[in-house]
Amino acid sequence: MKRNSRSYWDYYQADCSWEFQGFYPLDHRVSEDAFAAAGFSDTQIADLLDSGYIVLNGDLVIDRYYGGLLSSIDSRSRVKLSHFRTSDPLYKQHPARVYRASSLADAFACVEEWQSRSGRRLLFRGQSRNYPLERKRPNPAYAIEGYGEVSLLPSLWRRMIKAGRGMREEFTNLSQYEWSEILYAPYDLDEIRRREAAAIDRGEWMHSAQDMEDSDDPMLSEFGRLRLDLSMGFTYDLAVPLQTLLQHYGLLSPLLDLTTDLDVALFFATHKLFTDPETGHSTASFLGTNARQSLLYVFREDVQEMSEHEHHRALERFKPQRPLRQSCVVSPGGLDALNLPLEYVFGVINLDCDDVPIGKYAVGDLFPNASQDGFLAALKTKLRFPNYVTTF
Repeated sequence: MKRNSRSYWDYYQADCSWEFQGFYPLDHRVSEDAFAAAGFSDTQIADLLDSGYIVLNGDLVIDRYYGGLLSSIDSRSRVKLSHFRTSDPLYKQHPARVYRASSLADAFACVEEWQSRSGRRLLFRGQSRNYPLERKRPNPAYAIEGYGEVSLLPSLWRRMIKAGRGMREEFTNLSQYEWSEILYAPYDLDEIRRREAAAIDRGEWMHSAQDMEDSDDPMLSEFGRLRLDLSMGFTYDLAVPLQTLLQHYGLLSPLLDLTTDLDVALFFATHKLFTDPETGHSTASFLGTNARQSLLYVFREDVQEMSEHEHHRALERFKPQRPLRQSCVVSPGGLDALNLPLEYVFGVINLDCDDVPIGKYAVGDLFPNASQDGFLAALKTKLRFPNYVTTF
């Protein structure tokens, strides 16, 4: 298996190779041979591979925008090769509802009615327009009437797909050292060292983070617990909270942000956000319904695939404000399911009206500045951004 030597910051470079295949290296020659045996031309095969389709076990076509490397068949993202050849697929359209709202009140009433029909909580995402997924071989099972195959790709995978090399790779986070620089920001490290020396003088063992957490000194105990959380949970329970923070503070991530608050979604549907890379100050231009293009995507929550933002104890000194104020829920787009959030779209609401009032939230409510948000302050002062990265 090829090892990942990538740095997180490589993603921002125009010549990023996107060569690392992660834990599931695939030989595309196997898919080429299977498609050829099924009667596809060389041009069709190139388009299929470029569009993310592969063949496993000789006769199972997987759409890597949704399917995952599973051997089961769902006739949408995992299809028998013999059925995939036909021009009349079993599923011809996404089941999402489509509604044209004549006012904001009409949009709220629609959501209320949809929620009454859904056995799960509904989540929301607002956009000023629809962006269809652009690939040479779309999947008709995921096309929403009037909108096509909607792109709900997280920011990182949008950049990867734009590179146009048909690659897939596991996400490489900021390094553990970089995260420690940020997460240690609320602490006076000189004071920590002084207390550590004093504890040793008192006869306490202080050879590990666990020893520090067990210290009688409450500050050392708290700091030791943070060190343990970061070292033990970096790729496990702390991974999604950290990726959520990348997403919400303007950096590339493999997560798509949704919200439990319809008013938050309406803000993003009716505003265009601008962030000054020099100061980090965010402003927004009110677009209204953007010539009736503004949309609300409505999702059925799946707690197995989505994560509501919670305060991991490693972040308790920060209480990062953006995910809190935006009532954040994140949905991943993984190595073999890049556009996975589309699976959970319950409906699309088009704001089909001209005059809408400015909603409940202003930019300062959802994007507090560094003086109000300690995590943002730490990110700006502790993280050494390469000169080709702009954020916030």
